Amino acid sequence: MAKRRRRNAKVTRYRKPINVNIGMLIFGIIFIYVAICVGTYVTKEHVVIYEVKSGSLAKNNSYTGFIVREETVVKASKAGYVNYYAREGEKTGANNIVYTIDESGTLADTLAENGGTDINPSSEELQSLRNDIMNFSSGFDAQDFGEVYDFKYTFDSSVLKAVGLTMMSSIESLSGETGTAFERGNAPASGLIEYYIDGYENVKIGDVTPEMFDKSNYQKKVLKNNDLLSGGDPVYKMITNEQWYIVIEISEETAEQLKEKSSINLIFKRDGITAKAGLELVTKGEKNYAQLSLKSSMIRYASDRYIDIELVMNEEEGLKIPVSSIVEKEFYLIPEEYAIVDENSSSVQFLKEVTLEDGTLSTQLTDTEVYSLTEGEYYVSVDQFKAGEYIVKKDSADKYAIGKKASLIGVYNINKGYADFKEITKLYENNEYCIVQPNSTYGLAVYDHIVLDASAVNDEQILY
Repeated sequence: MAKRRRRNAKVTRYRKPINVNIGMLIFGIIFIYVAICVGTYVTKEHVVIYEVKSGSLAKNNSYTGFIVREETVVKASKAGYVNYYAREGEKTGANNIVYTIDESGTLADTLAENGGTDINPSSEELQSLRNDIMNFSSGFDAQDFGEVYDFKYTFDSSVLKAVGLTMMSSIESLSGETGTAFERGNAPASGLIEYYIDGYENVKIGDVTPEMFDKSNYQKKVLKNNDLLSGGDPVYKMITNEQWYIVIEISEETAEQLKEKSSINLIFKRDGITAKAGLELVTKGEKNYAQLSLKSSMIRYASDRYIDIELVMNEEEGLKIPVSSIVEKEFYLIPEEYAIVDENSSSVQFLKEVTLEDGTLSTQLTDTEVYSLTEGEYYVSVDQFKAGEYIVKKDSADKYAIGKKASLIGVYNINKGYADFKEITKLYENNEYCIVQPNSTYGLAVYDHIVLDASAVNDEQILY
C-alpha cells in the first residue's frame, strides 16, 4: 500500500530563482549610453569656435619694379686680359685698385710660378667668403640655374679681393723681374663696384618706357675675370650715389588712391625688408607710373634691375574675424519713432496692433530684440512679426505696416550657448580675414566667441 502511494505521488521540479546582477545591469546601461553619445558625436556636424581678437590687415599691392640708379661704366683703356681685385657689391675708395689689364695673359701663371699661391687672406676675409656661400645656398632657386654661373664669377672676384692687396705687391715686383706688362686700373671715385652691364646704365628716372618692364627681353652681361678685352670695352661699373629709384606701372584706380600721398611704405618680397619711399605719380599717354625714391638699401639690391615689391596701401585696425564666419540675414525695418526705449535697460519695445476675441482692435506691448539701428530704422527679426501687421506709435493714432525688409551682414555669436546674430561693419577684408569696426552698439567685442563657419549652424540654434 505504501509502495502504491509512492508510485502515484506527483513530483514537482524545483525552479531556480532568477538572480539579477545589479552591477552588470548598470554596466550595460552605461555602455549603451556611451555608445549613443559616441554615435551622436561621430555623426554630428561639429561647430568650431573662434575667439574675436583685435588686429589689423595691410592691403598690399604687388608689383615688379624697374630700378634706376646713377651708374657709371668704366671702360678699358687698352686691350688685354682683365683680372679683378675689388669685391663686387662692396664699396671701394677713390684710387683703390679695381683691376689689372695683362696684355700677354700670363700674369696668373707668372704669379703661380713665383710663389703667388702662398698668399693667405685674413680671417675676416675668409669669414666673408663663407657668408657669401651660405647666403647663395639659402636663396638658390634650382629653376634658375644660371644663378650658379653668376655666383661663380662674383665669388672669383671676391677671392681676388681677399688677397688683392698682398697680390698687387707681388705683381709689381714680378713685373719688374720678368718684364710682364700690365696696366693697373684704380677707382676714379669712391663708390660701389658691380661686374655686369645690361644697357640700362644711362637710363634716367624720366626715361622709363613700357618696354623696359618686359623682363623677357632683358639681357645681363656678366664681366668675367680673365676675359680678353679690347680697348674701350666695359670693364666694370660704379654706383656713386645712395639715392635710387623704383618705377612701377599702376592702374588708374591705384593712381587715384595714391594721389594725396607724398610717401609710402613698401616691402621687398625677396627678403621681407620694409622701407619708406618718396612717391611721385607720373602719367605718360595712357600709362600711370609711380616713381619711388629711396636713400637706403641700395647696396642690398645693386645686382638687380628688376625687383618685386608690395605697396602698403592701407592698414586698418579693428576686430579681426575669419571671412568664413560672415553671414547675411534679412530683417524687417521699423521706423525709430515707433519704438519705446527703456532708458535704464536700453531694451526696445513696440506697440503691436492685435484683434481681441470680440473683434475690437487693441495694442499689445511687445519686447523685441533689435539687431541694428541704421538711418532711423530698427532692424528686427522676421520671426517676431508677420507681414501686414501694424505697429502703433505711442500716444498717437499713427500706424506702420510691417513689410519693408533689408539685409545685414554679421556673424553668429555663441556667448549665450546659441547662435545669436550680431551685425558687423567691414573696414577691410582679404581672402581669409576681415577687419570689422569695434565697440558698435549691436556688434561684437573683443573675446566674444563666434562660429568659425557660419554655414554650419542655423539662426538661434542651441549649441551647448
